Amino acid sequence: MKIIYLHQYFCTPDKGGATRSYHIAKAMISSGHQVDMITTHNKNEYMVEKIDGIRVHFLPISYHNHYTSLRRIWSFIQFAFKSYKIAKNISADLVYATSTPLSVGWTALKLNAKKGMPYIFEVRDLWPEAPKALGVIQNKFLLRYLEILERKIYHRADNIIVLSPTMKTFIAKNIDESKICVVPNFSDNSFIPKQKIVPGFELNKKFKITYAGALGLVNDIAFLKKLIVLIDQKFGHSIQFTIMGNGKFAEEIKSLCQKTSNVSFLGFLPKEKVFKELLLSDASLTTFLPFEILESNSPNKFFDGLAMSNISLINFGGWIANLIETHHCGLRIDESKIEIQLHDLLQNANEHLSMKQNAKHLALHFFDKDLLCAEIIGLLESNKKKYSKAKMIKTVRTKTA
Repeated sequence: MKIIYLHQYFCTPDKGGATRSYHIAKAMISSGHQVDMITTHNKNEYMVEKIDGIRVHFLPISYHNHYTSLRRIWSFIQFAFKSYKIAKNISADLVYATSTPLSVGWTALKLNAKKGMPYIFEVRDLWPEAPKALGVIQNKFLLRYLEILERKIYHRADNIIVLSPTMKTFIAKNIDESKICVVPNFSDNSFIPKQKIVPGFELNKKFKITYAGALGLVNDIAFLKKLIVLIDQKFGHSIQFTIMGNGKFAEEIKSLCQKTSNVSFLGFLPKEKVFKELLLSDASLTTFLPFEILESNSPNKFFDGLAMSNISLINFGGWIANLIETHHCGLRIDESKIEIQLHDLLQNANEHLSMKQNAKHLALHFFDKDLLCAEIIGLLESNKKKYSKAKMIKTVRTKTA
């Protein structure tokens, strides 16, 4: 099949960031499909580049983490219209659209209506529910429009892929559950050196905790800052804390880290360097603000940590917390008990190895990149005839309308 892949923030491993779409697109190509990826970059010209077999269309749409909400919305709108302008001139059998933002679904919806192209919609975050709960979008007319758009995108999609069982439960309230498939984020188990260090704390004098991810609004920066100060003041002799990533609050976190003696800020790194740091870590930290809607997320840094046999430390509930408790591979930290919990974690060193082994078991048998990509390819293959028939019917309808 010829597939148009819509992802506003497409990343490759050498540049860092979330690489889910890269791996899915690569799996599509390995299965004999052709992929046109439509994305953006911060340059001033439209470019087309072949990257590992993926034909990538880079649209000149500026986006930065420090942008205001209105400026971000403008970037979303630009991508929706410009991506449609490019996509409508590409001959394709299927559109694979991944959010966020929800406006990516508008492009898929229009291609479906105007060109008869069936589409799969991948839900990475629940929009507009998440920005509404966080107060990022407060205009009631805009929220109402987004809610209507969301329902229409779900209803018209041939299949919906969600990244957590919580998302499926939410969407299935109003949508046929049979067309919703859960495919969480991936653990990349391909980065395994010849001599894996397990556990890292046997070679390090200090227990090493690493945070590798976004430093934005939803990531509970207040909690992160409190942890930085606590570790520096109370656990300087026993814990080394490393932070990697970028986002709106990156400079603020960097400045705070520079005032400490055992908390390091490494900035935004390519995937390979992130993995090397995680490989030498004992635990990975994932944080979110205390909003129930955010507990539906499928955070990349959690799955990266599993792949590197890291103990998982989180500060939120939901399906990830249940997973950690069930498989005994980490700890949910209560903000009011951080010091006690960290002390207990260090004292129970005999449990570290089993938690690390349990984490790796999850990475290999539940969230392996190749296994989950194969699920998506299986979905494409099983519905290939349906997509072709749907396209033919919709094309006839658009021509006769």
